[in-house]
Amino acid sequence: MPLSTGNVTDMYKSIAWELGLPTERSRAALYRVIRAEVTRLCLETKVRPVLVVDEHLRSEVLEDLRLLTNYEMDSQNRLCLILVGQAELRRRIAMAVHEPLSQRVVVRHHIGGLTRDEPLSANVSETTTPTEFSVEGRAWTLR
Repeated sequence: MPLSTGNVTDMYKSIAWELGLPTERSRAALYRVIRAEVTRLCLETKVRPVLVVDEHLRSEVLEDLRLLTNYEMDSQNRLCLILVGQAELRRRIAMAVHEPLSQRVVVRHHIGGLTRDEPLSANVSETTTPTEFSVEGRAWTLR
């Protein structure tokens, strides 16, 4: 989900739209329907949604992403959040104001830049989503 210029309501509308939910006007209503759908997916269908968010996020958007991952006092992890970005995103999450979000990060991975001699190859699935990447013998698989 790219959110380069969006605010919190735009983020919630994008998430709701991707989940096939009505895009309510109220930020609070959007939050409630998203949380209810994530809970339904986890409990009824045993599916844990994965939310992939592109970089360039405003501070208030980062805070609301943290709120979306806060389920029943952290006893359950119902929403998997993947933040994708450049070094600036890593620096922003390390700021004191985003410490609660930073504490929720389970895995951090940095892929350094490629040199001109390192071609990137990606194995693309039928849905055109890259699932496997390799650079000069190093390979990563998204699951």
